Amino acid sequence: LPDERVACIHQAPAEIFKRTQTGTFTHERLKNLLYIASFHYAKSPHTVVAVVNRLCESGSIFNFTWVCQKEYHEIAARLLSHSARKVTRFVGWVSQQELLEIYNKSGIFIYPPLFDGFGKVFLEAMDRGLCVIATNTGGMGDIIVDGRNGFLVEFDNPGQIVDRILYLLENSTKGRNISQAAVETAACYTWDRVAEETASFYEKLLKIRAY
Repeated sequence: LPDERVACIHQAPAEIFKRTQTGTFTHERLKNLLYIASFHYAKSPHTVVAVVNRLCESGSIFNFTWVCQKEYHEIAARLLSHSARKVTRFVGWVSQQELLEIYNKSGIFIYPPLFDGFGKVFLEAMDRGLCVIATNTGGMGDIIVDGRNGFLVEFDNPGQIVDRILYLLENSTKGRNISQAAVETAACYTWDRVAEETASFYEKLLKIRAY
């Protein structure tokens, strides 16, 4: 299709995120890692498993929350090392309010999919002030500026993710700066903006058709 007939309109966090104040950034929050995704190869759970296992091997002190379909919890747990399972909490699909509380207690969001149309969870995490570490695909590549409001890493590269996590754990000031920039970035993405951009795009198409 011609470029003028295509629009890229980014999504936004749910309204409940906009109505709820973002939690205060602390160094302790950085020790709470979070991953939210369907248990599917495209979402790269194998990379996440490698990250958590390597962090445990490094002797890092952290907790990890893995949110996915409940029926896959046992399968996912078997992929983790013994020490990694001890620091991992599995959570099934929950309400937006419960999800909000999980975000607010976490400091680093791991999201390394091999492919993603947009991946709204990363923007929700940014809205809550988490430091997002994601692959350069979907909306992440459009919105995250590497090293400023999050980190972008290569596909299937758990080593890079571990390096970024360890860096944040040792540099809480940098973590605070990224957290603040993430919140400011997420604030620009609202459903009102989605509606306005969508209506504007349709109006443009109607004008093109008229001529």
